[in-house]
Amino acid sequence: MAGGVVAGSRRPVAVTPAGNICWAFATGTELEIKSSPAAGVDGTVYVPSLDGNLYSVRPDGTERWHFRCGSYTESSPVVEGAGNVYVAGIVAAGSYAEYRVTPAGLGHTVSGLSCEVEAAAVAVTGRVYWSRPWRALQGYDAVHTDQGDAGVLWSAALEANQTSSPVVAADGVVYFMSDRYLYAVQPVGPGLPPAKSSWPMFRANVRHTGRVGAGIKAN
Repeated sequence: MAGGVVAGSRRPVAVTPAGNICWAFATGTELEIKSSPAAGVDGTVYVPSLDGNLYSVRPDGTERWHFRCGSYTESSPVVEGAGNVYVAGIVAAGSYAEYRVTPAGLGHTVSGLSCEVEAAAVAVTGRVYWSRPWRALQGYDAVHTDQGDAGVLWSAALEANQTSSPVVAADGVVYFMSDRYLYAVQPVGPGLPPAKSSWPMFRANVRHTGRVGAGIKAN
C-alpha cells in the first residue's frame, strides 16, 4: 500500500496516487462505513464497521484480526504512540463504551458511557483526550487506561456535549467545539506533554491517519 489512500462508503478500498485499486476489504455488513480509518506505522489500517467490529487490515488488504466493539460503532479510531487503538462503540441499545485495543487485537473497556460518542479521541505523547458524555472532556494517561479511574488525569466540565474532535496546540492546550462555542482547556498535572507535531488535530495529523508519529512506512 505504498503511497496509497484508503477510502470507501461500503467497504474500505486502497487506491494508489495514480488511481489504481490495490485492494478492497469486505467487513461483515454491506452497510456504509460512517467513520474514518486509522493507519499504523507499519501500514496496518484500522477500520470500524457497522457490523460492530474494529478490523485490523494488513497493507496487502487481508485481515489481521477484528475486535468486537458491540452492536455497531461510528467512532473513528485513533492510534497512540505505543500502537494501541482507541475507539468508542455502541455495546447494545442504551449501552456505550470506550475501548483500548492493543496491536495484537486484545482489548478492554476504558470506561462506560452514558450516550453515544461519534467524535474521535486525540492522542499526544502518552495522553489521550476524549469526550465524556454528559458534558465533559477527559484526559487519560495512555499507559494506565486499563486501570479504570486510575488512568484519568483530569475532567473538564462543559456547558453542553462536545460536538467536534479535539485538537492540541504545541503548548499542550486542548481546543474543541461544544455547542456554538470554541473551548480552550489547559490540562492540569505535572507539566504538559510536548506535541509531536505542531498541531495535532482530527485523525491526529494533516494526513488524517489517526496515528501519532512520523509518516507511514511502506511495506
